Amino acid sequence: MLVDPRIAGLRADDGMQQVMRQAATRAVRRCRSDEAVRSVLAALDRYAAGDGLADCPALADALASERAARAFLRPYIAHLTALQRRFPLVELGMRHQSARGYHSLELARPGQVTLGLAVHECAPEAGRCDVAAFPDAERHELVIGGKAEVELLEIRSENGSQARIGRTAKRVASGARMILAGHRQARILRHVHRPLVMLRLVRTAARPLPTRQFAISTGKLLHRAHGDRSESRQELMFALLGRMRRADAAPALAQATLAGSPHLRWQALRECLALDSALGVVALERMAADRADPLFGPASSLRAQLDAAYPQLDRKGHALCPA
Repeated sequence: MLVDPRIAGLRADDGMQQVMRQAATRAVRRCRSDEAVRSVLAALDRYAAGDGLADCPALADALASERAARAFLRPYIAHLTALQRRFPLVELGMRHQSARGYHSLELARPGQVTLGLAVHECAPEAGRCDVAAFPDAERHELVIGGKAEVELLEIRSENGSQARIGRTAKRVASGARMILAGHRQARILRHVHRPLVMLRLVRTAARPLPTRQFAISTGKLLHRAHGDRSESRQELMFALLGRMRRADAAPALAQATLAGSPHLRWQALRECLALDSALGVVALERMAADRADPLFGPASSLRAQLDAAYPQLDRKGHALCPA
């Protein structure tokens, strides 16, 4: 791995690192103390608490026009570019990411809400993309620079593994707004003529439904992922306990089948069955006996399959189950 000499020198200079961190903290504080920024961030807090965008006028105004957005962003641009000129290697202390053709900077994040900047560079391969993700979130995007062709997508109907997706082509430039509400709407870029810069507001649902990825041309479901990060972490923990063969974790997994989203409860059941089939079968029979349980159908089907393949499990699971 090649390390730039300037970075190597900074690693060895604790004093300069401290100076840069303090300068970054002061710069961000000056940005947020500006009157225009302060009013938008106060409105953002109300929006995060559940108010509608129309009830947060300062925030709504910042997303209403390119001129208003630039007025809100001007203090950030002034203070942060000055900081970057003084310390080219400074870390801003604001969440950011860069990938091929895409960059983002998070300006504020109260609760389930994010306000930030997104930049899409010219990417010819985007026009051939046939996959779209549908997260459970309310999204407002205002173009403040660039020009691109986008496709707005909406799930008109679905039956689990298949969806009928409506498609609307649109050309956007400075001042254009895009509003996507809920888990049935999405948008993808088809062609970026000039790098697209957007002010972006996202509010994730309090208890988000899973994010789905569909093939746009066929409507086939390709992937499903938790919308709730805490549930994703729990699912990873369940899988890790299973791979470690931690039989002592089976009671906790059995308990996890009692509450939570259907998907997470099902994953807990699978790992519990594999670690301690006696406990797992008891949890499975509980699901299969409750017609009001969302997992009643899958649980009944699995119970019938296990009865046929492993009749010894009728004795409350006193045989290991490879499920």
